[in-house]
Amino acid sequence: MLLIDTSYFVNEISLPSVKSTSETVGSDKVIANSKNNSLNAFIEEYQEKFLHLLFGKSFTDEFLEGLNNEVYLKDNKNNFIKEISGKFIKIKTNNNKKWLVLKSKLCVEKIFYKESPIAYYVYFYYLQNLRDNTTVTGKKKHNSSFANNVSDYKSIVRAWYKMIEFNRMFINWFNNNSEIYNFKLYTEPVFNPSENSHFVCKDLLTPINTI
Repeated sequence: MLLIDTSYFVNEISLPSVKSTSETVGSDKVIANSKNNSLNAFIEEYQEKFLHLLFGKSFTDEFLEGLNNEVYLKDNKNNFIKEISGKFIKIKTNNNKKWLVLKSKLCVEKIFYKESPIAYYVYFYYLQNLRDNTTVTGKKKHNSSFANNVSDYKSIVRAWYKMIEFNRMFINWFNNNSEIYNFKLYTEPVFNPSENSHFVCKDLLTPINTI
């Protein structure tokens, strides 16, 4: 499940290659679809990476399944219950309000634009990828025209800083509501941390100086 789409890439992180297919026709629409599909594939890959770095795999799975109105069965000790085959048991539920709230805090939809740290994270790596051209032999060839563009460099760094700022606010909100999710996020090493917790990858909170 994708939590964001191409509509999040506006303002400071707008991408010239992303166009609304409703505004294009004929061959232009085919090209726009192709480019948007490429970005969606990138979103799918890097959204998963971001969520795992932020929440860990277990809570990420629970979050996405909760949005799908599916939850993993747990016993009275809060352990996941498995089938004989070893697979975790899932059941349908209508109690997905808390997961929708979590998504709304992570993917904010404002009146005139949308914002998410996932979008900033994807934007950073998407533009990083554009800095290299891959040849048919698999060898990467540096794209000097892009690398020499100072504004592009600044855009990448700015997006990373915006992501850090958003992450810090989100983590603060999440930990203030940790009882609802029975989970806690740590940003610093702690002695004897809870099993229902995750140490946020420091990369998501660390400024960058070079690319």
